[in-house]
Amino acid sequence: MNAPSQGTAAVAAKNARPPTLVRVTIVLALALMILLPFVSCIEKGQTYMHHWLSNQDAVARAAVYCVPYMETGCSLTAKVTLVPDTSAKSAAAVFNGALEESMRSSLVTANEFRISLEWQYGSTAVIRHGGMTIPYPSTSGEITAEQLTAKTRTRRVELLDIATDLAEDGVQSVDVGLGSLVLERGEVDEVPSTLLAHRLFSDRFTDVRLIDRFTTYGGWSVEITSTPVNQPPREVIEKVTSIQLEPGIEPKLSIDTTNTYPGNELQPTIEVRGLPLGDEDTPALDHAAPILAAIDGAQGFTDVKLCTAAGAVKGTSGYSCVYYDMHDGKVDRDSGYPREQSREVYDAAQRL
Repeated sequence: MNAPSQGTAAVAAKNARPPTLVRVTIVLALALMILLPFVSCIEKGQTYMHHWLSNQDAVARAAVYCVPYMETGCSLTAKVTLVPDTSAKSAAAVFNGALEESMRSSLVTANEFRISLEWQYGSTAVIRHGGMTIPYPSTSGEITAEQLTAKTRTRRVELLDIATDLAEDGVQSVDVGLGSLVLERGEVDEVPSTLLAHRLFSDRFTDVRLIDRFTTYGGWSVEITSTPVNQPPREVIEKVTSIQLEPGIEPKLSIDTTNTYPGNELQPTIEVRGLPLGDEDTPALDHAAPILAAIDGAQGFTDVKLCTAAGAVKGTSGYSCVYYDMHDGKVDRDSGYPREQSREVYDAAQRL
């Protein structure tokens, strides 16, 4: 078969390319698909809400912008910094007022409004509150959003008031949600006497999730998750964190008295991670045994987990652990898993 002539090949190549107009149309269509969400968010109330927030006495500065989502959706977002030492009542007034104004004004045309507050309180602490979203439009034209009910307004002020009290203790930060308080203390020389888990709360806050985080001078990272009605014993925290481990080890103690299993059954857990690897792909016996001994006898827990650092076992990225059940404050030897290694740790703990 004869090869096509150069002229024939050139004609074929020319015909194979889409006409210039077609290529331009495709490029413009793709560009429009990319830009359409951003174009739809050019002005959806940013200017108005920035002006309103900037005129509030408690506001130091505000950033208001729209975030596109889906194809034409637009989320109006406000990140607000309050003046230092703003009171709980004033902070709540800014928050509630912004939500109300965003719902009332015809100039706010975004699909939803999202606001967060942050401010310094005392010499070191930062308080944060927000991330709340109100979808539009209101079905009745009235302010009926859950974030603005009388009960929610009262709860917001009370929780922010608790946050200001906590901030006065010299903590690093307090994050306040309507159902949670998260406290970051930084490094401490001993287990704080003002643990969030042991703070007295009114009956209105029995459902608030409390998270208290700190690091001890001994190198322990601690996270305690609880509620006002499910409090972990302070003694076990002190016992575990007093154990001195080798330099280079970064242990973490996690206590969660809110943990539940399928069926919503409460299963308070105590867990230690970051232990060195032993000979049998489980935590080293000389490190795990003293910790288990410190935990044994602690009331209120149903599960114990002692783990290596992540990726300690070659070829894996997860943790290698030994597990136990607890009953009436005692670790159950027969419940241990893996069976042989867990029993070795348990027996060594009993000899201490």
